[in-house]
Amino acid sequence: MMPAFVTRLDLRQLWLLGGGVIAVLAALMSMHAVRPQLKAYRAAVAAESTLQAKHASEPPLEQVLAQENEAIETLGRQLHGEMADVPARELEAVVVGRLQSVSWRHGVELVSVRPSHGEQVEMFEELLFDVELDGHYGDLYAWLQDLRGELGFVVIKNFAVARADEDASTPTLRATLTLAAYRALGS
Repeated sequence: MMPAFVTRLDLRQLWLLGGGVIAVLAALMSMHAVRPQLKAYRAAVAAESTLQAKHASEPPLEQVLAQENEAIETLGRQLHGEMADVPARELEAVVVGRLQSVSWRHGVELVSVRPSHGEQVEMFEELLFDVELDGHYGDLYAWLQDLRGELGFVVIKNFAVARADEDASTPTLRATLTLAAYRALGS
């Protein structure tokens, strides 16, 4: 069963042949299995030390996260103004009250305000206010400018102006607009 050349070898030559085969197998394993893993390990250690050296001067992650959370709160206040913490049911009363005060300041008649719920946009709910105003062109323009200061968190979604009376030398205009406020769902 054994090849003829193996039977002619003495015990010492058989041990040398077996040792040589094992050495060749070890060399092949080293070349194809161990060596690439060792190279990958050394590259990972070098990359880690490079990253640590690069980020050594940066603040710790907890501090960076705290700064980002503070920036998010600041942006939320810019988006919603002082209305960020007002519940949705109270927001309607606040918006109507401010619309009325802006109207009084500019001599514009606030004919009607109809609050309603709009559609859901991503993770925000849309609160709509259909507003009708009567006034002169300059007064309506000033009203719109003042509205941005009073209700900076609302967006004018629709706007239309038509003449309310045909008889007057300085015509009264009827402005109809839809204001939209966006709030995070559940707030």
